[in-house]
Amino acid sequence: MTRTCLTGLLVLLLLPLTAQLANSKKAITEIRRSKIILGLTGDEQIDQALRTAVDTFWRVGRLSGEMPYEEALEVANKDDGTMVLYFDNMTSETSMLQNQFGQSGLTRQTWVPGPSSRSLILTVSSGKRLKRDMKAFLALPTDDDGTVPEAAVHFAVSALNDMCATVARAPKSGVAHLKATIAKRGRRLKTKTLYVLDELIDKKLTVDEFTELYGYRVEVVDYEDWSQIVLNRQEEAAYSIVSPTPMGGNHVYAHYLMDAASGTILGVAYPKVAVALGPINLSKGNSATINEKMAEMYHEAVTVR
Repeated sequence: MTRTCLTGLLVLLLLPLTAQLANSKKAITEIRRSKIILGLTGDEQIDQALRTAVDTFWRVGRLSGEMPYEEALEVANKDDGTMVLYFDNMTSETSMLQNQFGQSGLTRQTWVPGPSSRSLILTVSSGKRLKRDMKAFLALPTDDDGTVPEAAVHFAVSALNDMCATVARAPKSGVAHLKATIAKRGRRLKTKTLYVLDELIDKKLTVDEFTELYGYRVEVVDYEDWSQIVLNRQEEAAYSIVSPTPMGGNHVYAHYLMDAASGTILGVAYPKVAVALGPINLSKGNSATINEKMAEMYHEAVTVR
């Protein structure tokens, strides 16, 4: 199954952090009141990583067993009290207006396919139609060959659980409460060492330059060391990871700064997103790697409230 988001004549695009909660507090309340089936992919390595991460971090809703995700969605579709936690693909497709000249010489406008983008997401779904069933989701990175790193599974489960739990405690607006809560947590990064995957550092930025711009304790490490920080839930450590959210035929890259031990979100660095008629307009700060602008956003995640 693939979730498709179409950008048409007028689309209001939310920031990456808030866009990952489909229906905000109302949706999270539904999740908390539901039985949750763990939907399996059929890939034993991914499924085992999912089981471990869910057992460690997931506290929203009542887990009620596991089964292949397609079967689980059929069950959820028939029972309003059941939802499914599983991996899916999300595709963002756009349409663009194109001027065409007819034989009479008159100009007419037609819609043509525009850019598209795709990401793997972890989602909670009720199994019904797209615009009603996906209650919350989080995009996660994959390797170049499309495989899912175990550490990315742990990130997705812990971060999505934290988002849902935080929104559930909101007095009014879930989105505003989530943003405000994460902003307040940023100060905790001052007491932790932030572990950054060396592949994330942009080629135009040196490690020393990034360290100076970030302004707090940081270690740039290789993939193996970074993964162990995440999977072993190392105390007094934080780690960064990129969530590539499909939006407007492009990807909006949100850099999450995670508490390794607790799995809570301590900060998010992401660019502003504009309203568009087709493909979205992104700031120069939108980057899958840590460039100078993104390094400044890392610093702001710690200091700006």
